[in-house]
Amino acid sequence: MSNEIWGILIKDLKSFLREKEVLFWYVAFPLMLMFLYSAIFGGESSITLDLGVVDYSQDELSNSIVKALNETKIFDMAIYDNTSAGLSLLDERKLDILLVIPEGLLENITRGRQSSLKVYIESYNPNTAQLSKSVIEGFFIEFNRNMRKRLLDEMAKYMPSNLSYNGYTFTRETLIGFMISFSEPLNVSSVEYIRGGRTVTYKEFLLAGLFGYIFLFSGMSGVAFMLAAEKVEGHIKRIKASIAKPINILIGKTLAELLLVLLNVAIIIGTSIILLRPAIYLDFIVLTPLIIIGAVNGIAIGLLLATLSPSPRAAGSASIAVATFLQFFIGLYFPLEIFPAFLRGIAEAIPFTKVVEAIRLSLLEGVGWEKIYPDVFPLIVLGVILYSLSVLSYRRWVKK
Repeated sequence: MSNEIWGILIKDLKSFLREKEVLFWYVAFPLMLMFLYSAIFGGESSITLDLGVVDYSQDELSNSIVKALNETKIFDMAIYDNTSAGLSLLDERKLDILLVIPEGLLENITRGRQSSLKVYIESYNPNTAQLSKSVIEGFFIEFNRNMRKRLLDEMAKYMPSNLSYNGYTFTRETLIGFMISFSEPLNVSSVEYIRGGRTVTYKEFLLAGLFGYIFLFSGMSGVAFMLAAEKVEGHIKRIKASIAKPINILIGKTLAELLLVLLNVAIIIGTSIILLRPAIYLDFIVLTPLIIIGAVNGIAIGLLLATLSPSPRAAGSASIAVATFLQFFIGLYFPLEIFPAFLRGIAEAIPFTKVVEAIRLSLLEGVGWEKIYPDVFPLIVLGVILYSLSVLSYRRWVKK
């Protein structure tokens, strides 16, 4: 390494480490982000929906519904005398759901008549409304399944052991089996498949995605702000007047930013292991090249944004805007499977997405480099292309 590159590298590292406030937020914000999201999504669900019930039936069946709703621990339930009182509170957004049980519920069921329960869902907040609808519908799907079994058991008590019709003989058990299949043709049971004998919690999912955050905000935005500061403080004029080659200066700055990214990653992994104790595989032979690939792509894009922007302020704003936009497309907070098809296509075209996916496979499943390499190799080529373009743009930027 030439003295020019080494000098720029040391100078940039010292300048960064000297600013304690910048250093704090550089490392602290990703950690705060991880602990916040892990606290919100990583533990047991604490969702509670406000449910109002109006029970006009007041019989054994309606009482069992109210009791079952109360035992779910999802609902904060209150009983009201009439529908108007419940709708008034729903209108004031003091209830999420209002359930109205009609008169004669048990009588209708025992006489073979269907009863219709009315459910009102507060729709001001679409997320809460969707959750309320899913929860209450799921409850009654399960309640109806149990109710069907109880009804069939009661009917079986009054059936003869054998029934004959048109030359066919049915046993009581055969007939009950037919009735069950008519009422519920498909019995679906779900089993959570645990790959490799372990489950992945949200904190582990987020830890892998946080690498993408570092590539975007520490790598891409970091180098963009660094070059913007160079221009504002007049360092560019000194570079032009010095005997140092612009390419050596750029390489020195790139290496400094790369070391800062690696330092950031090390601190976040170490802190997470100590405080959150995630179940991850730490294979640095796989992780280190992936981090370098992601960081170089981020640094190259940051250099292009900084050198192509008309002003330092525009460079900083552009890097933050691009990083903020891209963080939703790299699988940082949410899995890409929930995206619409056209947005998934955009996400797959972003280089950081593949890097984050590869890091997640390594961290969470212990996948080796031989399986990751085919998907990551194009990113190596892309990183070389982007960095080459940034070198050309930097030379022109220094001359201007």
